[in-house]
Amino acid sequence: MNAQARPAVAEQVVIVGPEARTEAASLHLLAVLRQQVLRPRTVVPVLVAIGGLFLALRVFLGISPAAIWAELADANPLLLAAAVGVFYLSFPVRALRWRALLENAGQRRLPSLSRLTRMMVLGSFANSVSVAQLGDVYRGYLLKQEAQVSLPMTLGTILAERLVDLVTLVALLTAAALTVYRGRLPEQGMNALLAGLGLSIAGMVALLLLPRARRLIDRLLPARWQRAYDGFEHGAVRSLRRLPLLVAYSVVGWLIEGATLMLLGAAIGVNLSTSGALVAGLVASLLSIEPVTPGGLGVTEPGIVLVLTSLGVAAAGASAIALLNRLVNYASLAVAGGLLYLLSVRRDMQSPARQALARRAVEIITPPPRAA
Repeated sequence: MNAQARPAVAEQVVIVGPEARTEAASLHLLAVLRQQVLRPRTVVPVLVAIGGLFLALRVFLGISPAAIWAELADANPLLLAAAVGVFYLSFPVRALRWRALLENAGQRRLPSLSRLTRMMVLGSFANSVSVAQLGDVYRGYLLKQEAQVSLPMTLGTILAERLVDLVTLVALLTAAALTVYRGRLPEQGMNALLAGLGLSIAGMVALLLLPRARRLIDRLLPARWQRAYDGFEHGAVRSLRRLPLLVAYSVVGWLIEGATLMLLGAAIGVNLSTSGALVAGLVASLLSIEPVTPGGLGVTEPGIVLVLTSLGVAAAGASAIALLNRLVNYASLAVAGGLLYLLSVRRDMQSPARQALARRAVEIITPPPRAA
């Protein structure tokens, strides 16, 4: 009986095409993301990072938690609410940039700006609970689900988006540091700046060499992945048209980061200059380029504290601003993104089309049973 069943399954595997395999891969990655989010051990790195942050503040920087709490207790709730509102303005701005990237790559039938913004929030939420940037894959999956845009091509546009963000960040940080420190950035900030500069140069060189290395890639890459690579290269290279527009969106996004820190400082009575707030926000972003904890939690906060204290802000006030910043861009995102994610999962579970695709993915991924 098993011997007869095997050819039927094997035939099912053989007849599927590249689109089915791509769909199966995207559904498999979505399943991995759901396991990452819903697994209880996801909370452990977050708790460890928070504990490490308080240890660093107490032992290495000599800051008392009681002093930080005293700063937080007097925070102005209206200014805190304004900071949250300004922070979430970054999502439609980044959605506009993503739409421009997709249009540059030849995509015209795209979801509305509100839907793209929702995808940006969900992707950021997924990145905040993982250390492997699964949120980028999830964002690509959502776009494929809604607009039938190739997942590899979408991932190519996201790579281009990251590169534009990084180059813009390094340029703004350099300009702000020259203004605030007159070229004498604190050691941690300078290390982050040099790392960002190195990554920017490496990314631009890699992107320029991508089309020229096509023959080598064709020889090294298995034939079944050639079509997916074609889409990825197309998205990464072609999406960088209208570069001034993309850079403008990135500049606005980073300025929103600085404005958020300025409002948080004002909420506890600390007046930050525009350049100072921008330097602190950009250094924190550079430190979380490749996060070793979910959302870079526990890694970026010391950078904010060191930058702000070098600008004359009291250590307790700088620490309070760093913690408030995490409440805005991590805790509030966990709540808002988590609710959107649960609604998205529920809609997926209720969709007959998605259930059929999931069954097909299982058929493709699952190996045939062995004969008795």
